[in-house]
Amino acid sequence: MSDRGFLTNMLNKVDPSKTTYIVDQPPPQPYAGIYAPHQQGANHAYQEGSHGDYSSSRPPQQYFAPPPASCEDYPSQHHHHQQGVYHGTKPQGSHIRFGDHVALKHNMTGRYLSSRRIRYTTGSCQQQVFANRWQPTPSDFWIVIPALGGHHSPGESVHYNQIVRLKHVETRSNLHSHRGFASPSTSQQEVTAFGDDHATDENDHWRVERFGYGSGEQPGGEWQVDDVFILRHVSTGLTLHSHDARLGHEDINEVTAFGPDRDENDKWRVIV
Repeated sequence: MSDRGFLTNMLNKVDPSKTTYIVDQPPPQPYAGIYAPHQQGANHAYQEGSHGDYSSSRPPQQYFAPPPASCEDYPSQHHHHQQGVYHGTKPQGSHIRFGDHVALKHNMTGRYLSSRRIRYTTGSCQQQVFANRWQPTPSDFWIVIPALGGHHSPGESVHYNQIVRLKHVETRSNLHSHRGFASPSTSQQEVTAFGDDHATDENDHWRVERFGYGSGEQPGGEWQVDDVFILRHVSTGLTLHSHDARLGHEDINEVTAFGPDRDENDKWRVIV
């Protein structure tokens, strides 16, 4: 079965009662909740606006956690935050839109970007991000959401050179990187999954760039399924990167931030 057929079958078989996301089910009210959390009161960091975007009576919480003295000291959860539920769907058609659930395939190794509720034992001790197997699993899906301060309607197309965040569907953490922490296998810049539905910061920002070998900004246009692209970490200028180096003793590959120049190990595609 092709990548496209495999992913379509998987998404159509998802049991919403056993996951934190709902596939192909409309949100409770028009535009509400495709990537904004449901609100049961006024005590959440995000307040849904009338158009379902991130308009808020107060800004999203900026959460900069100091590194622990040792990884054993790291709290298992951000206990003072609450989780929301994000409704979304697989990409409809060829364009990637805010609210879409996407699986990112590394071009060179064929593995899918993934995360899990296991922390690194080195560096920041934040949640692991890695390149998983060659067929996508439920742990390999990410929700495309706007940058902090962005006001993009659910279903609005994402364009190249636009800044986004990627939220891990299963664990609700955001794809993240930062200076000062080395990856465990190759000592490149660490990439983690950070925060939850109500804890985020600017280190969760990634710019979607069309892959090209020329210097400077590449052409724009809409981000499309099957296009080769790179994700550039906005705060540090490095690119999301993977390679054949293993993460620990498992059959999974390390994911890092590397560069700033583009190379073949920076290439990714969205497969549906």
